[in-house]
Amino acid sequence: METLQSYELTSFRVQLKAFAPRYRCRWPARVPGRLCVLLDGTMVERSTRYQVSDVVYKPPEDRPSLRFGELGARTLTVELRDSGVELLRSGGFDVEHPFRLRSSACYWQAERLRAEIVDEDAMTPLVLEGLVLDLFTRSHRSRRFARPPSWLEQVRKRIESDFAKAISLRDYARDAGVHPVHLASSFRRFYRTSVGEHVRALRLRHAMKDLSTTQETIARVALDNGYSDQSHLSRTLKRHTGLTPTQFRATAGREYDRS
Repeated sequence: METLQSYELTSFRVQLKAFAPRYRCRWPARVPGRLCVLLDGTMVERSTRYQVSDVVYKPPEDRPSLRFGELGARTLTVELRDSGVELLRSGGFDVEHPFRLRSSACYWQAERLRAEIVDEDAMTPLVLEGLVLDLFTRSHRSRRFARPPSWLEQVRKRIESDFAKAISLRDYARDAGVHPVHLASSFRRFYRTSVGEHVRALRLRHAMKDLSTTQETIARVALDNGYSDQSHLSRTLKRHTGLTPTQFRATAGREYDRS
């Protein structure tokens, strides 16, 4: 395990960590309450397997044990200090009980946190405080929704396998046997994002990984991940991270190399 970045706030500690392929770890002592977002890779705790975009909250516990997949993993973890526990409890967040959910909205909030601690400045403490509280708010609100129906889960899985293809909402709805309006409203209700936003998030996430782990040209990465051309990818990456593809490869992309 390698802690790539760590930032101390009054009520929280924000850490970006990388875990080597097939790495196993057991913490030597009691660990504080924490919210963890899986940014890349897979990990297993007992019989539970976590994937990219999974959000896991745990109250304080003794010596948790984890093992990681063939490609390792990267995580963004927010640890709670006592003042953080009280702050969240006063806002209605259930700090006593663990939970797990999958959320594109929380994933991108975690990426914003990652980008901020990688490229910090004088405003970083204030920005991080707001981003952390928003991350907890998003996870809290996402828990209020019931399990999605099986047909919707199948649509989500198809989107996540075909994200680079030009498939319309109408196509997905027809194959699922539902009206496009029903698909659109159900997807937003259960996943807290639209179909289009989810596709955009998947394309950018995979493009970022390709930029960091391959030597493919930027134009090739763009086309392989559903972008019309290199400039389309460049505009999107710049808007979300503040970096061009070349800058991302040279700076933030190093995090993948370390893992």
